[in-house]
Amino acid sequence: MLYKPAGWTDWMASVETKWPRGSKYSGGTYDYLSFTQNVNRRLVMNRGRYSSDVIGAQARALVTKYHASPKPFFLWLNPVAPHHGGPTERRDPRDYRKANGVVQKFRTPYTPKWVRGRFDRSVTHAPGVPLRRPAEPDLSDKPAMFKTMLENTPTEKARLREVQQQRAESIYAWDAQFGKLVNRLRQTGEYSNTVFMFTSDNGYFLGEHRQPTGKVLHHEVSSRVPLVVAGPGVQRGVRYSPAMTHDLTPTILDIGNAASLPQTDGTTLWPQITGPDRPWTRPVLLEALFKMRRDSPGFPADLSQFAVRTGRYKYVRYSSGEEELYDLATDPNELEGRQQDPAYAGVKAALVAQWNRYLNCRGASCTAPLPAALQVPVPALRSQAANATRAWNAHYN
Repeated sequence: MLYKPAGWTDWMASVETKWPRGSKYSGGTYDYLSFTQNVNRRLVMNRGRYSSDVIGAQARALVTKYHASPKPFFLWLNPVAPHHGGPTERRDPRDYRKANGVVQKFRTPYTPKWVRGRFDRSVTHAPGVPLRRPAEPDLSDKPAMFKTMLENTPTEKARLREVQQQRAESIYAWDAQFGKLVNRLRQTGEYSNTVFMFTSDNGYFLGEHRQPTGKVLHHEVSSRVPLVVAGPGVQRGVRYSPAMTHDLTPTILDIGNAASLPQTDGTTLWPQITGPDRPWTRPVLLEALFKMRRDSPGFPADLSQFAVRTGRYKYVRYSSGEEELYDLATDPNELEGRQQDPAYAGVKAALVAQWNRYLNCRGASCTAPLPAALQVPVPALRSQAANATRAWNAHYN
């Protein structure tokens, strides 16, 4: 049954279902040329049209529609790109059987012909594939599931480069649609009063820690996502204090001068977006669920891992009882776990206490301040970020 959630004036969402053989609606979210949608309770098949183009055209039409009303409006746009999806292309990298028998898949997004090859010269390697060294020479500090992973071979590195090139192409194709949306906002006069927010649902491994592709794990490349904001009142520059996905709802409500929701886990970011940066005083809480053994008493049944990220440290515990602890000031690439290091015993004890404190938090308790010893002032955050950039370039570039 098709539905339109309460509160939405227009609802245009892709449809995922098992269609009967021969159905004119066969297709779905991850088929870039057979993009089936629920458009305000009406089933629509956009066959033969690139899904980013479909979403871009719909967004421009909505701007024109909402411009006729004096009320402010909110658009939430989710292109599929750069997520992998069909149809397959002749140039797509083939699967690869590693020396230990594991078959590695290299999945790519479909891209329109006009953008293919655009980044073949500028993207010389996948971002997580070091040019002159192993991705991670020693996995002894990592959980057991990592220890069977082999370094990427030259063949795999070449296929990862193709993955990254196609991902860049798909994002560029969406960029073209976003440019058209900006032009429509200029034409209607809405541009000068529009706040733009760019983010993502997850990060992505592209060679780091011997992970050819993937997500879910709590290493920085997987758990961190971009948040770029532009518009009236937004201050130029970088903010180093934490922002989390569940901060977006209270932030958007704040921008629109709407009433806040009760018992939200996040907090509005608008004061630090429009004003000075703030110290890192609250935890970033990370959680995930995938198939893993359960040997850790008291671990939530609906999670496989839970982590507490402070301004300097990250502590991860798995349902297997395994742990990871990283000092991101001295090891931003997370190459050396410190969970068994006696020099970090005090730090680990403090982080374990916070892990237990926030594990089952709700509402405001999820943003309760960290102990003073785990808070990080703005100058130290800036210095740490600069060091992380240097360390990344030294290792990967």
